[in-house]
Amino acid sequence: MKQVCPICKVKTSEARCPGCGMPLAARAAPPQARMIPRVPQRPRRASAPQKILVILISLLVPLLGWALPALRARQAAMPAFFITIPETSTSSKGLIQEKEGWLGDYYVNILSIDRGRDRWEKDAVIVTLEWTNGSDGARSFYSFLRCWVYRGDERLISTLWEDDEDGMLEYREIPPGGTQLVRCIYELDVPEGPIYVECSRAEWSDMVVRTFDALPQAQITSEQEN
Repeated sequence: MKQVCPICKVKTSEARCPGCGMPLAARAAPPQARMIPRVPQRPRRASAPQKILVILISLLVPLLGWALPALRARQAAMPAFFITIPETSTSSKGLIQEKEGWLGDYYVNILSIDRGRDRWEKDAVIVTLEWTNGSDGARSFYSFLRCWVYRGDERLISTLWEDDEDGMLEYREIPPGGTQLVRCIYELDVPEGPIYVECSRAEWSDMVVRTFDALPQAQITSEQEN
């Protein structure tokens, strides 16, 4: 490597200057900068609670967008009357329809109640209602609808008919658009009070209800008079 003599300004590769004889010390090459490669930062992973929160928010946002208009529509369609619902009622929320109305694809009309006897000759209350199948397939009343009866705050227990033919009506399928009369029988083990009838779908909170202030008196047959 050639060096320049500071006195003669002569370039030489010798240890001494050929002009003046001045020794020339080898200058150390300047240190080269060391290039340190940049290590990319590792992305932070979301914790398990953060993942769950993100999933819940992503599910709730579209659900609220669908539910709010539906709730407003139900509130607008709520009939302007008040019904006393027993504390033991199975459906204390939802759209309450007096006497008749739609429960999903099925139209229900609670017609009447009457006294009767079950298979064991015990007092019973008989509920007669009419329902229409508005779905696109054959359906039976028992498959999609339920009927509950209360006297006061006590729920009456369903019982068996004396004639099996009467008890099979709610299990018979009717075609789309068909209408059927159904009779349900319950033990009459609560002596006094109005009769409250409630019909609803098992998975829905909407219901059709009707309150009967009194139960018809039992008819006395000629055999009982004798």
